[in-house]
Amino acid sequence: MPVSKPLITTKVPFGQNFLASEEVPEGAYKGVSLEIEGAGRGAAKFDNATGLDVKIPANWELKEGESRCLFLTWDVQASLREGAFRPVLYAMPQERPLRGETLYVTCDEINTLFVIRTDTNRVVASLATKESPKEMATFPRSDRLYVLCEGSRSLLSIELSTFRVIDSLVLPMVLRPRFLTMIDGRTLAITDPPNDQIILVAAASGSLLKSRRLGHRLMNVVYWKEGEQLFVSSTGEQKVYQLDRALRTVRAYDTGLRPRGIWAYKSWLYVADSGSGTVSLFNLRTGRLVGRVRSGREPIYILGTQRRLYISNQGEGTLGILWPGQMAISKRIRVGGTPSMLAVCRVRRWVYAVDRAGKGIVVVNATSLKKVGSIVLGNLPYGIAIAR
Repeated sequence: MPVSKPLITTKVPFGQNFLASEEVPEGAYKGVSLEIEGAGRGAAKFDNATGLDVKIPANWELKEGESRCLFLTWDVQASLREGAFRPVLYAMPQERPLRGETLYVTCDEINTLFVIRTDTNRVVASLATKESPKEMATFPRSDRLYVLCEGSRSLLSIELSTFRVIDSLVLPMVLRPRFLTMIDGRTLAITDPPNDQIILVAAASGSLLKSRRLGHRLMNVVYWKEGEQLFVSSTGEQKVYQLDRALRTVRAYDTGLRPRGIWAYKSWLYVADSGSGTVSLFNLRTGRLVGRVRSGREPIYILGTQRRLYISNQGEGTLGILWPGQMAISKRIRVGGTPSMLAVCRVRRWVYAVDRAGKGIVVVNATSLKKVGSIVLGNLPYGIAIAR
């Protein structure tokens, strides 16, 4: 199979290169062969490094329907002895990832979940999912990760300590479910854009608890812990609906052209309007619009902490920084690509942004507010979540 880039270099962020992704037959494998067309140090080329065929032993078994990673370690110093290039490489199949502050990423085109260690920002494992995995949800101190699969209309329950799918639940009354949020560790709220529907399901069984048709083209959904209520954006009706736990409407907010990302904190509601390029701020006590902040081109997602809000401006490749209570963007971080969903690692002080154009995850230092690199997956990422 061809590698993703013709040039492999030692100068890469986080010390890991993505090489290739391919569907291969099931069976037992005893190694891998790597064809090297040439090698050099700086501008100088090695005369003996043309057309090398390197055999790398490794024993692993691939079962039908599995998705697994194979890691190649290049010993650079051992490969550059006596002025010649003699490649020294080792192959290591993935092992069960350890628990900790771990990043999970769904890739919907290859039905795969990737695992990334936040201390090294390196991919350590992958797992096959059902068709078209989208958003994920977890709960603090829980051993479960829930993955919403749009194509199969199902909810996967993954046990993180063993890194295996322990249940696959077919969701009732949905066509193409895409967005979800965890309410209390036991209940999930899921929106189904083509069906104009929001449903509540039991996380353990997938059984339907409540359902309601609402608005037109329901999209992002978030849970407001302080008020024990839900907010869901409707791009078709240009509104954000505030719902109680029984899915009754508490209030509807007129937001703009195409409301998408939502963040509710204390008595404030922030809504990203991808159509107008603004973020609207509402007072949850009065329901009134406080004002609109010019964010950037096509803001699509908002993630907030107690100190600041991060806004993905998908149309211009930036992350906007907004301090709670401010009515102006304080900083724009140029990350490139098409940033969308976000996650924050508080322990390591990282901000992660899904970048489908770059087929990877952008990493931003939350202290310096600068991009430090990208984790290339070689496939289109969609959802992102951190399990602690």
